[in-house]
Amino acid sequence: MSKTKGNYISLDMSANDMFVKIMEIPDDQIIHYFESCTTTEMGEIKNIEKLLTAGEHPRSVKKRLAREVV
Repeated sequence: MSKTKGNYISLDMSANDMFVKIMEIPDDQIIHYFESCTTTEMGEIKNIEKLLTAGEHPRSVKKRLAREVV
């Protein structure tokens, strides 16, 4: 995340603003955000990564990420 690049998520943002920011992150950053911004266990993150590799639509995974963060 970088405030300069505009892709940071502030703790004082509204839940709606956080959700929008997460849905805007690049698809290749989803796993990084799961690792950095949630308490999701690494085994589960590996499963999520496998789903993405197998063709799971990134939008549905981002929604899950948003629920975890918000």
